[in-house]
Amino acid sequence: MLRRFAAAITDVADSIIGADVSTPFADSEAALPGTEFAHGTAGEYEVSEADFTGMLHAMDVPA
Repeated sequence: MLRRFAAAITDVADSIIGADVSTPFADSEAALPGTEFAHGTAGEYEVSEADFTGMLHAMDVPA
């Protein structure tokens, strides 16, 4: 069972290894001036678990 799990994880890793996920975020980081999104990684934005749960609750997403 663990070998099948490891193989599945390896397959996923192999399929996404070339995906560029940071450039689109960096390109759009300043898209919403004055918002937390605009300051995201540049401001080392951190969300506490309580804040994150509150945000999910505000969007009617089960936490």
